[in-house]
Amino acid sequence: MPDPAVYFPVEGRDARSLASCCGVNRNWKSTARPLLYSRWTYHGEKHSIKSLWKFLCTVIRGDSIAALVQSVDARNWSFPSKTPHPDFDVLQEELFLVEQAFRAAGVEGMDKCVMGDVRQGDRKPFMALLFTRLPNLRTMSAHLPHYDAFLGSVPQDALTNQTERPTMQAFQQLEELSLVSERERPYWESSGRSDTRYSLELVCYAAVFSLPRLRRLSLFDLDVEDALHHCGPRPRTSSIQHLTLVNKTLLGGRRDDPRAPFRLKDTLPTSLKSLTFYGTNGLVFDMELEDQFREILRGGGFPNLECVIFEDVSEFVHCYTPPYVKRPNQAVKALCYEARVNFRERKIRNFPQGGKQQPWRVEITTEDEYDPKEDVSDTKTDVTSQDGGDINSESGSLEFDSEDLDELGFFEDSELELDSDDNSESLDSGE
Repeated sequence: MPDPAVYFPVEGRDARSLASCCGVNRNWKSTARPLLYSRWTYHGEKHSIKSLWKFLCTVIRGDSIAALVQSVDARNWSFPSKTPHPDFDVLQEELFLVEQAFRAAGVEGMDKCVMGDVRQGDRKPFMALLFTRLPNLRTMSAHLPHYDAFLGSVPQDALTNQTERPTMQAFQQLEELSLVSERERPYWESSGRSDTRYSLELVCYAAVFSLPRLRRLSLFDLDVEDALHHCGPRPRTSSIQHLTLVNKTLLGGRRDDPRAPFRLKDTLPTSLKSLTFYGTNGLVFDMELEDQFREILRGGGFPNLECVIFEDVSEFVHCYTPPYVKRPNQAVKALCYEARVNFRERKIRNFPQGGKQQPWRVEITTEDEYDPKEDVSDTKTDVTSQDGGDINSESGSLEFDSEDLDELGFFEDSELELDSDDNSESLDSGE
C-alpha cells in the first residue's frame, strides 16, 4: 500500500508534476510512477514521430514501466503530423533495440526497414509494435488506419495458444475497446469504390470479438462495404457485454452489398447486456430488424440482455415514409416493451464522420426511452463526449488529456522539453 504521507500529496497531480515527484526520492518515485504511466495519450495531428519513438524505446527497455500502462488513447497516427519537428538522430542502441523487438514479434522483414519508416514519418509499424508491449492494457481508444497488416495481425495472433512472442500476449487483459475510422480515404486510394468513407478493412480486426477479457466494444464510423459479416458469425465464446456498432456491419445489405447468410441471433455474443445500433438509414428502413429482434428477445438465447439502444434515428423520417407505415425502430421498441427490456431511441444532432483529426464529440438532443422498471417513456436532454455513447462509470474508462504532456513525462512537443533518455534514467535510478 502506498505511503499515505506521499500518496495524498501526489494524487490528482498532472503528469508534469508527477514526473517531477519521481525525482524527489525512492519513496516518492514508487508512488508517483504508477500514476504517471497508468495512461498514455498520442494524438498524431500534434505529436511527433520522435515522441512515439522515445516512448516505444522506453517501454521496450523497461518491462516494469510497460506493465504500468493500463489505458491508451491513440488517434490519427497514420498521416503526417501538423506539428513540425526537426529530424532527430536515431541512436544505434535504440535502432538495434527496435529491430530486435520487431524480430521478437515475429514480423518478417519489418526490422529491415526501421530507418526508412522513421525518415518517411510512417508511424504505423511503431504504433502496432507498441501495442504488443503493453501486457496490462485494460482500456483502449484508437483511430484505426484504413489498412495496417501488422496491426490487424496482432489480435489474431493474441488468440493463438502460443505465448512466447509479444504478439501472442497482446490485449489479453483488455476490457474496453473503442475503435474509430481515422479519416476518409483519398480518392486516388478508393479503387473505384463509389463511397470511400467506410472503406476501412475491418476483416482483419474481427478477432477482437474473442479477446478473453473484453467486455465493452464500440465500433464508430467504420467499414460497411467490407463488413464484419464477411467473416461469418461471431464465436459464441465471446465475453462482450456491451456492444456498439452499425447494424449493417453485422448484417450487410448496404447498396449492392449482399445480406449476411446468418441471423443476428447467431452473430451476437450471448453474454450481451446492452446492444447499441447507430445509423439512420439502417434503423429506419431495414424491415428485417423486427424479425431479427423477435428472435433475440423471444428465443431465450440472451438471458442477460437489459438494454437496446438505437442512436441517430432521423427526426425527419416522416418525410420519407407515410405515417401509417410501421417502422422497424417502432416495432423493436414494442418487442422490448413486451420482453421487459430497456429501450432507448436517441436523436443525435452532431455525429461526425470521416476525419477525426480533432477531438470529436456527440451531441444528443433528445432521448426517447422505455424503462421497464418505470413502465413509461421519458424524453430528456443528454450530452456525451469522446466515445460516442454513455460514459460508463463501471467500466473504469479514463479521460485522456494531452494538451501539455507528450507521452508520460517526455515533453517533446511542448515548451518544457526533457530528453527522454535522461528522464528514463532518472526514473530508473535508485532502484
